[in-house]
Amino acid sequence: MKDREFQQWLKQMEARFPIGFVDNRLKLEARKAESIFQSESHIVGKWANSRKIVTLVLRVLGLSRKGARNALDIKLTHNTLPVASLPAAFNNFRILHISDPHFNDHDGFLEKLVHTIQQAEFDFCVLTGDYRFRSFGSSAMAMKGLAEIARVVNTDIVAVLGNHDSIKAVPEIERLGITVLINEHIKINRGSANLLIAGVDDPRYYRTDDIDLSLNGVDALESTPSILLAHSPELYVDAAAAGFDAYLCGHTHAGQVCLIPGKTLIKNFRSPDWTLAGRWLYDGMNGYTSAGVGTSVVNARFNCAPEVTLHKLCVDSASQLI
Repeated sequence: MKDREFQQWLKQMEARFPIGFVDNRLKLEARKAESIFQSESHIVGKWANSRKIVTLVLRVLGLSRKGARNALDIKLTHNTLPVASLPAAFNNFRILHISDPHFNDHDGFLEKLVHTIQQAEFDFCVLTGDYRFRSFGSSAMAMKGLAEIARVVNTDIVAVLGNHDSIKAVPEIERLGITVLINEHIKINRGSANLLIAGVDDPRYYRTDDIDLSLNGVDALESTPSILLAHSPELYVDAAAAGFDAYLCGHTHAGQVCLIPGKTLIKNFRSPDWTLAGRWLYDGMNGYTSAGVGTSVVNARFNCAPEVTLHKLCVDSASQLI
């Protein structure tokens, strides 16, 4: 999106964001891009960055093609998600969860993702960030991928931004019919019953998340079934303290390249290891960290298949996670 168009949109959205929020986000984005550019322009960074090192190692070991095949082996994972005080109208409500697509030009990826989505039956769709392959530069491939998701998904779609996403992409994403929650919330209504979905900005790199702001206008969560969307699992303590019943996130890629399942070579999140992937429980709040559907740094996966998750809501019960 051109700067002039973005500024026009921002003026229209003036009441949507706190004073200075967008300027701060843009400054952080520019600082990150400049840091990466300088690192990769340096003689050492140019030839010894993580992308080139991992790519070389996979080639030497003859694992490049296998890793790329694994990256296309997208699974449709089914998960039962307990939610406290869930109204009967929302029992068995199905949420399709897509995270970390990192849209790119890798052959077959978008087609396989669309095929996986089309195999699922669901009532609502959530996206938990990282639509761009790299964390700076053009968002054109991300927009193409999101447009395909919007085309094949016939329900409402809500998204949050990740550490690879620019706030400048929000107007284009929302023109696709996707609601982007930036420290905001919506309510899904079924008759007189409702379910609150809140979404925060990236808590991983930019740390521009604000749970309190996302609940602006909400009297109390104790009487309202609620789910928090965040890009990464770092906010699990704050989310539980705020009273959320469930927490959906991604970012970790479940390690992406693991020697054995669940044992990541590089940890890219600040929360405990048990939030790496799949289901977890903290202080009465049920969480799920998606393994993600895409890849980052290199187009390869080992011992952690990419996934699209279908969550089925149910009334909270301690037996659900046993």
